[in-house]
Amino acid sequence: ELTNYIGDWPGCHVEMVRVSDLIAYWYPIISGSELGLPDGSSATRRKSLQAAGTALRKHDPDFVGEAITHYILTRACEIEKTGILNGKGTVVCIVDSLKNQHDVDSLRRVYGREFFFSFVHANKDIRWRRMRDYKSWRNDEERDFYELDAIDSHEKETNPDVGDAGQQVRKLAEMADYFIVNNINRERLVVDGKRFFKILMGGDSNQPTV
Repeated sequence: ELTNYIGDWPGCHVEMVRVSDLIAYWYPIISGSELGLPDGSSATRRKSLQAAGTALRKHDPDFVGEAITHYILTRACEIEKTGILNGKGTVVCIVDSLKNQHDVDSLRRVYGREFFFSFVHANKDIRWRRMRDYKSWRNDEERDFYELDAIDSHEKETNPDVGDAGQQVRKLAEMADYFIVNNINRERLVVDGKRFFKILMGGDSNQPTV
């Protein structure tokens, strides 16, 4: 929804950057082992990507963040050569999604005040129902979901060996520029997302909602 909205904003071209795709691309190159993402089980796929992201950060704490900036630079060069900007002066990259403080720090070092971090949160039960209803998770994967969700929140608590390279989403909340509570519905989420972008672009009056 945000991609569509920004794409219609005057003078803007929008690009989506999926961090899971970058992890899947770089892990075999760095580790020398195939990631082997399964098609059938959403739980197994998520677990594999978690482990791969942690392994890349153990190799280099800034690896995932630098992979993101490398992709953005490469893609920017591509779109400049193709001429698809067609006079548009602003390229907006939406990064989905960050799981570690090093990822955020890397992007802030490179982009400074042009990087804005939005933290989107919903409670666990709502997240599970959405994964089951909209992301094709099976009913028998509910226990796996909660276990993997705990890893996403703060992996070091369940596996101290990962150090600061693991998933640490809970820690990222305090680093956010904008916070969205996504416990209601998609329509409310869209409203909050549009408000966030209007604030960035200097849109009409946007006062605090809390």
